[in-house]
Amino acid sequence: MATTYNSNSDSITGYISNVSSEHKKNKYFVKFTLISENDETIDGWVFSRFSGILASELGIGLTNSFKNKTGIKLWGSMNNKNG
Repeated sequence: MATTYNSNSDSITGYISNVSSEHKKNKYFVKFTLISENDETIDGWVFSRFSGILASELGIGLTNSFKNKTGIKLWGSMNNKNG
């Protein structure tokens, strides 16, 4: 079952437990795992046509949350796929 949320108001709060930068052909992306306030594990991705995602404000926020185990609030388009 897939649930699509309204991307204008989607947000999730938690801390980052894993973050990695990847490159495939002409696409760059960062994969991260967020542990939500309800202890739900959420996998997420940030995609770009350009390198350097982790040097952006978002990338720095993800990295700092991971290193310091501090909270972060993310906004964007989210899909929930169960089973």
